[in-house]
Amino acid sequence: MRRGLRFLVGLAGLVFAEPLHGQLLPRLLTHLDSVTRSRVDSLYIRIPHERWMIRPFVQSKFVSLGLRWSVDGLSNSIDYRPNRPSQLGAFVAYRRIGLGLSVGVPGTSRDLERFGRTRHFDAQLFLFSRHWAADLTYVRYQGLFVNNPRAINPNWTNEQPNPQRQDLLLRFVNFNGIWVFNSRRFSLRAASQQMEQQMRGAGSFLLLAGANLFRPGADSTLVPHGTLPEPLPHQAVWGGRLASIGLAPGYGRAFRVWRFFCTPLLFVGPTLQTGWLETEGGRSNLTERVGTRLQFQNTLGYYSERFFMGLLFRYDNVQYQQQRLTLAANQYSLRLFAGWWLRSDS
Repeated sequence: MRRGLRFLVGLAGLVFAEPLHGQLLPRLLTHLDSVTRSRVDSLYIRIPHERWMIRPFVQSKFVSLGLRWSVDGLSNSIDYRPNRPSQLGAFVAYRRIGLGLSVGVPGTSRDLERFGRTRHFDAQLFLFSRHWAADLTYVRYQGLFVNNPRAINPNWTNEQPNPQRQDLLLRFVNFNGIWVFNSRRFSLRAASQQMEQQMRGAGSFLLLAGANLFRPGADSTLVPHGTLPEPLPHQAVWGGRLASIGLAPGYGRAFRVWRFFCTPLLFVGPTLQTGWLETEGGRSNLTERVGTRLQFQNTLGYYSERFFMGLLFRYDNVQYQQQRLTLAANQYSLRLFAGWWLRSDS
């Protein structure tokens, strides 16, 4: 976590330090903004003159780690989930650059005796051009519980606490780059982070290039001994490093009715998956294979001249398979936000 946090904070410092001193970067961005304004249809896209935008938010973010295995025609699965608290955070943007941070709100987790405690950290860095956008995300969860306890104990009852794994750690590092084909009338900045306003309905084909690193880890196997069917040694996973890289064609559409907007984005495409797993049978290298990535998000909201608010839903899924073992990581979030453009250019 410390390395990832230091990297994001250091990169954000390089990005935001110059604008605060009013030197080279603001001049460069002013020139780029003037070029950008000449390349968009102003009937469809409004580019705010304000330099700064802030968008506080509250969100519920859901993550699940699923393992499915089969032995001699018998199969079973375990679903691990964090006892997620509600999260409070903020997204701050300076023209084309944005940084988002969120932390758990104390007291908003479910029954700690039954589900245990989860520690969570989430940070995002964004960079937007007219034709493309890039983002880097780091997410960390420490402490998960078994959501389907009868899979490991058929005699479990609802009066009992769910099995908990405070040693289980999940880390995600995601990098995405998106190309917009109809950037003259469709604003990805408006659809993704509300850094602009989409004045009229428009759509665009999109192309996402993404790289994802998933690092699960625990002190012992994630399939408790005695679970039936007893997993083979290479299926008794307790950690690993899994990576995927791929291209996902997509489409985005903006709908606008008076001051209300709706902007769904969908990406589906192949990914090349590789990596290794730590198992009771030793380190097991994954066979490189082509998988599928699905990403969907939709934003509903309201614009005024300098204020906006809305609701964002996002879903991201990736699966890894190795010798009758499937490991799936799902992430989806629901976010309520409100924001302002703060300062005008002089």
